[in-house]
Amino acid sequence: MDFSFFGWSQNPFTLNIIPELFVGYRSQLEKIRLSLERQSKFTLLLGGPGTGKTALLRYLSIRPFSGYQTLYIPKPPREEKGWEIIFNKLVSRFSFRKYSLYELPEKLKKKFRKKPLLLLLDEGYETGKESLEWLRTLTDHCDSLFVLLASLPDSEFSFSLLKQRIGERVELKGLDRLETAELIKRRIEWAGGQDIRPFSLDSIEVIYNHTLGVPRQVLKCCSEVVYQAMERGISIIDSGFLRQVSNLNGIQLKELSEKQRRLLFALDSKSLTPTQLADQLEWGRNRDNAMRAVNNMLRRLMGMGLVERERVGKQYRYKTTAKFEALRKAFPEN
Repeated sequence: MDFSFFGWSQNPFTLNIIPELFVGYRSQLEKIRLSLERQSKFTLLLGGPGTGKTALLRYLSIRPFSGYQTLYIPKPPREEKGWEIIFNKLVSRFSFRKYSLYELPEKLKKKFRKKPLLLLLDEGYETGKESLEWLRTLTDHCDSLFVLLASLPDSEFSFSLLKQRIGERVELKGLDRLETAELIKRRIEWAGGQDIRPFSLDSIEVIYNHTLGVPRQVLKCCSEVVYQAMERGISIIDSGFLRQVSNLNGIQLKELSEKQRRLLFALDSKSLTPTQLADQLEWGRNRDNAMRAVNNMLRRLMGMGLVERERVGKQYRYKTTAKFEALRKAFPEN
């Protein structure tokens, strides 16, 4: 495809992560900054697939908080040896000198005493227990070492070893309308275009309603629409064109699965735990399978912006969002 049709050098909406074009989540970034200010050793960054966890980590890798240096780790080591390799590269001037995990805390203290190190750890749910134990030990003995750990919303139980050290839990759910428009604008300008053109303002609203502001979904949606516009020789992408070429009218209740609808209506103005939901829905005789199904579905519905959760004591309680209530009124189940 020749993207010069729109005056672009390439497709602006590839799924490649471009840290320089990071948009939104200002309140979440401020929570992370305050967590570090309180000297919290671990901060959890939680979000469903495509919500921008990796993009935020990589943004911080090139735009660190004032007074900090950062190291982005795309995938955590599953064993202690992995941390030895990572930290030895940071503190050892000579490749032949290797420090053990017992020696590393002192070396790290010296290395980062003036400017603390913030580890940006992606795919945190893949961290092994042994690996977590050593990371906890290293942070306990090194005042200048901090960790921002990204993971999926329902994987928090994996980090029970860090329970007393987690200072803040920060959740990414999606961009708002203005941030969604800004993401599209920055991508277009990066490819050589101007502002949001060829998209119209009303088309941005349709895209937002369809994607709920989840960055990956915004990019996929825009890319699909751009290809279809080019095939038809359409130079202006407005809401009318979007509705002609794609099903972009937003989520409707009838498009949800029967189980998703049952779960949403089971919550219906209530605040319930996954266990209470599993008991109420009675999905199968095997309780473990029922709990797994409920948790997986809650995660999907949170990603769609239809369910939210709050921590009450040691448990999470779930309830439907204002978005679901508006959807229910606009598109009744029947």
